[in-house]
Amino acid sequence: MHRCALKLRISSSQRECARLRVLALTTSCLHSSLLDIPHLPSTKFPPSILGRFWLIQDSHRASVVTPLGDPSTTHVSFGTRNFAPKQNGKTLTRSVTPLGNRPTKALPDVFVHDHHLAMEDWELIDGPSASWGRLDTSVFLELLTETEQGNPDDLLDPDRDLYVARAPGRLDVMGGIADYSGALVLQMPLAEACFVAVQPHSPGSEPVVRLVSHRESGNGTTEHTWSCPLKDLVSFPDYKAAKAHFAENVWPAYVAGCISVLCMEKSVQFTTGLSIVVWSEVPEGAGVSSSAAVEVSSMMAIAGAVGVKLEGRELALLCQKVENYVVGAPCGVMDQMASAMGKEGHLLALLCQPAEFQGYVPIPKYMQFCAIDSGEKHCVGGSDYSCVRVASFMGKKILAGMIGQDPQHLARISPSRYKQDFQENLPDEMTGIDFIHKYRDHGDNVTSVDPRASYRIKVATSHPVYDHFRAIAFREILGARKSGSQMGVLGELMFQSHASYKTLGITSEGTDLLVDLIHESMAAGGRPNLFGGKITGGGSGGAVCLLISSEGEDAVENIAKEYAKKTKRKDIPKLFFGSSDGAVTFGCLRIRRAVGIK
Repeated sequence: MHRCALKLRISSSQRECARLRVLALTTSCLHSSLLDIPHLPSTKFPPSILGRFWLIQDSHRASVVTPLGDPSTTHVSFGTRNFAPKQNGKTLTRSVTPLGNRPTKALPDVFVHDHHLAMEDWELIDGPSASWGRLDTSVFLELLTETEQGNPDDLLDPDRDLYVARAPGRLDVMGGIADYSGALVLQMPLAEACFVAVQPHSPGSEPVVRLVSHRESGNGTTEHTWSCPLKDLVSFPDYKAAKAHFAENVWPAYVAGCISVLCMEKSVQFTTGLSIVVWSEVPEGAGVSSSAAVEVSSMMAIAGAVGVKLEGRELALLCQKVENYVVGAPCGVMDQMASAMGKEGHLLALLCQPAEFQGYVPIPKYMQFCAIDSGEKHCVGGSDYSCVRVASFMGKKILAGMIGQDPQHLARISPSRYKQDFQENLPDEMTGIDFIHKYRDHGDNVTSVDPRASYRIKVATSHPVYDHFRAIAFREILGARKSGSQMGVLGELMFQSHASYKTLGITSEGTDLLVDLIHESMAAGGRPNLFGGKITGGGSGGAVCLLISSEGEDAVENIAKEYAKKTKRKDIPKLFFGSSDGAVTFGCLRIRRAVGIK
């Protein structure tokens, strides 16, 4: 019997009642048991219970049990998974009911995942052993096993090696849309990530790229398939042709576009077809860079499969080309840099001129950054984001005439000089046709000025100037010695950034409501656990980032519940806690089916 470590998240009401009905899975039977949890989240479990697979469920989260570790070092840790492997052809799903005198509601299924059995099916040939031993790696390996055994088209060949990469989503703490204006941005890589496995086909077989994508969401797992002749992806004369190829079906471009970019930018020669399996836990439309996670993991795995080694910055810039020129979304590079080079427990500091890595800022143990998803879909390719970007470049072109030279990046202009010499001389609004007649071109090669549109020049130009300075101040204060005012000042900088987004018109009802609820909770007094909040990334929906104390999870859950109540949502929104290393640290794993398993 393998020892098991428990990964779960317990709600505040269950900490008070901390006695749960547990379903224990042994090798021979299923039975119910009771488990006392006296002090979370650092409880050590006695050796007597470590011989079973334990499943625990709270009111809205499923836990996963994995056979890891030694009894003396086994702790409760935060995290959830949503995966249903099969045993003897049957999916193992059971519901578990919390005890107590409070009402209970219908609970989602609990899913069993056997870490040990998943790892036994595969063999690591090359790559970091720490990455091989991750819990989410074993979950992905289980998915690969099911894909190999259950795909009627023989997507994966059990006799050929696979190349596996992992890239996390990112939480935009400061900087956001100012990245394309050369600002400093501070980004935290999330615990949620995307895995990609790539298997080169046998020489002589039909050169086809075949793709299967699995995405986890609150409604379960969705699957998409796609295939394309390899010659179509490696023969584009330019990026315009590549973008046109995916115009009617964009989602494969995030993955297969990496092949085209490697051909055009690195002169890579693809001689055989590829099978590609994608599995992502990074939710779409939440403003946490689900697209960057897919691009970075895909680029890393595809490059590994053809023997191309990519360093972090180059990896990120190539992935940005995928999104800008193949997908057609005008994003900056911060998302790809955070996904590629992020470090667990740290903020990645990046000066986007265009991608100057400025090190990591440790997150002190007494604070944490987390997020609540508003449930309102964010899209970098949306009109609001694009209009603000176009307007900021128009403003930079106008400022160049005032200064007498091109400032290169708006972030290079100090707030004091901007306010004193330039701000009042900028037009509040300008139509696209008027700008084109006077200035011809706005200087951005991934967007275009719409002659029929009206652009808010002044606010779009002002935001990156001031937000860059806020990000600099944030980094310095975060790295300073702990003081009574430190977290309050950091929180106020976040609130100011959100207010600037709102002036730009790229917040949403949901994100504004979440920030208002943070303000209200702070004003209500009590123990200070909440300190600030702001919309993330490109805005226009998505998640809100919060600064909380190390003991502030309950306050976040309360806000999420109140948000669900006010918006009449059936379930509380998704919460993001924790961080993980980026794709470069994970590396590219070369794996194959274990002997005797094929």
